[in-house]
Amino acid sequence: MNWKRTNQLIFVLVVIFLSTLLSFAFEQLNLRRENILLVYIASIILIIIQTKSSQIGLISTLILIFVFNFFFTEPKYTFIIDDVNYIITLIIFVVTIVIIGSQTAKLQYQINYAKTNAKKIELLYHFSNNLHLASNRQEVIHVMLKALKDDLQRNVSFYDLNNQLIGDSMIEDHQKQIVRQMIKDKIHGGAFEIIHRELGYKVIIVHSKDTTYGALCVDCMKGDLSKDDLEFIQTVSLLVSGVLDQIHSRDVEQNAKLEVEKERFKTILLRSISHDLRTPLTTLQTGLSFIEDSYDLIDEKTKLGIIKDLYDETAQLSVFIENILYMTRLSSHHKVLRIQQELVEDLFNEAKERTSHRLGLHPLVIEECFEQTVEVDGQLIVQVLINLIDNAIKHTKNDAKIMLHYALKADRVIFEVKDNGGGIPDEYLSKIFDDYQSFQHASGDIQRGVGLGLSICRSIVEAHQGMITAFNNELGGATFHFEIPKVGEK
Repeated sequence: MNWKRTNQLIFVLVVIFLSTLLSFAFEQLNLRRENILLVYIASIILIIIQTKSSQIGLISTLILIFVFNFFFTEPKYTFIIDDVNYIITLIIFVVTIVIIGSQTAKLQYQINYAKTNAKKIELLYHFSNNLHLASNRQEVIHVMLKALKDDLQRNVSFYDLNNQLIGDSMIEDHQKQIVRQMIKDKIHGGAFEIIHRELGYKVIIVHSKDTTYGALCVDCMKGDLSKDDLEFIQTVSLLVSGVLDQIHSRDVEQNAKLEVEKERFKTILLRSISHDLRTPLTTLQTGLSFIEDSYDLIDEKTKLGIIKDLYDETAQLSVFIENILYMTRLSSHHKVLRIQQELVEDLFNEAKERTSHRLGLHPLVIEECFEQTVEVDGQLIVQVLINLIDNAIKHTKNDAKIMLHYALKADRVIFEVKDNGGGIPDEYLSKIFDDYQSFQHASGDIQRGVGLGLSICRSIVEAHQGMITAFNNELGGATFHFEIPKVGEK
């Protein structure tokens, strides 16, 4: 501060000295005294602009009056004025300087105010952008605290409804109950206020029309906040409460969707039990009962056939149980993907191995993968392939060919399970991945519904941020096509 005053003093003395030298030059050129006064007026305006102080301008005016009187009025080199005209001139000079000085000071204030406003607007613009990039309440609060701390150069903190303190530690333990009560009552207070002025910080409640989010605390140990600072804080608070309202509404909507999804999951589970569990259990019960009652009456070939049928039903039951487990895992709404690098060939081979005993006369062909790797949850992707292969086995001719295909497309990887077994009626293609769709084959037979398998496929692919579709191909069969990002989200 002293250094600043010293610089201002030096500047004033230099301006007075130079303007006086210029005035001597004007006198030597026999210019009128009014021109010298104009030089001094210009000097004082320059001093006011540079020092940003009307007080310094007034002091400089008095000094220049004495300088003008001493050097340029008769009798010279004295402070005596013989001519009344000079007295009137000096009075007009002072009035002119006061008017010009006050207007200059006002203009400077407006310029500074405009600059400050421009800075605030720019800060609010960047703050608003950062605010809308925040994805949750915690990030919004951190963005707000950083913006306020950068602008105010003070410690700031936020005390929320869960008694969590974010930011600088200002609230002492014995003060937390006071702040909680202020939040409850939606009352501003703290330092330099009527309410709880004993606090060393100002408390501003952040709330919207329907929801209160917490208390913003701003350190006031070094002095009270200015009017501009309070207006800025209120603006920031309004923006933050608006964004928090949006996040709150989004969370409420998501929770409602989760509840609907949970109910849907319960419904699907019950339908699964009646749809896919009852049939194999009934078959097992009937087959075992028949063998028990007629064991001595049937030949070995019939026994082996019945046992094979029972084995196939237990295999279907095993796939069903796996799908139920995966469905439960995916419906937990937590981050369930275990992403790691997998060889595409390994994924195909595992799916082929686990379905080999159910293929019957179906040839399963794996197209060349050239040691390609992909970042996925390998266990889940294998289950997708198994479900699609099982679907092809159940819904195609006994000797229909099944093919596994892999390809790269930009930043995505493509998997396809194709067959030449008759295709899917066009009216069912759009809803093939819905739960428990049944359709009539070209032969006129009502096929067993696709059950939970294709619905699980869609859920797994979407969990990988991918998409799955089905269409009839040029081979006379169906193609199930799904693609996922090349780099999995870990």
